[in-house]
Amino acid sequence: MNPFISVIIPTYNRHHILPDTVRYLLDQDYPNYEIIVVDQTDKVVPDDIKAFFSSFDNEMVRYIHVEEIGLINARNAGIKEARGEIILFVDDDIKPFDRFFVRNHAANYLDPNVIGIAGRIDDPRYPMTRDPKQALRKRQWGTFKGNKNVTVRTTAYILHGGNMSFRRKDAIQCGLFDKNIIGNAIYEDTEFSLRLSKYRSGYFVLDPNAAVYHLAEPSGGCENRATSRRLLHFWHYLNMTYISLKHRDIINIPLFFIGRLLALLPRALKTNCLTQFYWLVYAMYLGVQTYRTGRLPNQVIAQIRDRLQ
Repeated sequence: MNPFISVIIPTYNRHHILPDTVRYLLDQDYPNYEIIVVDQTDKVVPDDIKAFFSSFDNEMVRYIHVEEIGLINARNAGIKEARGEIILFVDDDIKPFDRFFVRNHAANYLDPNVIGIAGRIDDPRYPMTRDPKQALRKRQWGTFKGNKNVTVRTTAYILHGGNMSFRRKDAIQCGLFDKNIIGNAIYEDTEFSLRLSKYRSGYFVLDPNAAVYHLAEPSGGCENRATSRRLLHFWHYLNMTYISLKHRDIINIPLFFIGRLLALLPRALKTNCLTQFYWLVYAMYLGVQTYRTGRLPNQVIAQIRDRLQ
């Protein structure tokens, strides 16, 4: 069986590496797939990029430009545009291990009990390991931990956005990616995975054969990695609170709060600065408000960015 696969690449301000990523994915030994690039770059698209994508048959490579910036918006736009039975998301700064990357994802869906695949990601931030327990990404003090560079096949607790696949019909029926995950979209893949696993019985698999190198390009990217570290942490606190409430995991909130307090305390003592505790409490408060109201007002989000950038 060779199910039709839509390989989706969300991208932002990375036109300098995007063509290479597309070329790597075009060189796959698989008969039945398409590539969809969802570009949110807020600048004028260069002529060379326009020429690059216009050179392809639209049946094989499609380029979509969307106005609303945000990783979740890009993911949902790609799924809606896709024609494939299987959705395969990759980052815009990856290189597959080999020409069988797409085929290795597809092979897993011969098992109807497989909900989705977390592919291996070779990334300098995640040391290579053969310990399957490191792949489960279970909670540690209220947050999610795990290694994406596990070299043995194992079940996984959640999917990870830089190399993941699932059935398109399942994603649509469970509601796509949650736009209430804001800021850097931290844990958008976690929330989606939790919801997907409740919607459909089965299990996730980390497949080391469906592997990519993460090139970790420092500029651009849909998660806007150039943002300040303080703001990055703020979205982390807010989104985890919201996700815990949404999935009725109330015990996770005090665990998360205590874990963050213990992490912040040494830094606060060293700098004699207590404002970071205020931002922790305020972020968690806004996470509760997001859950209760459904969406934070744009002016609140803008004010947080202005104060923490």
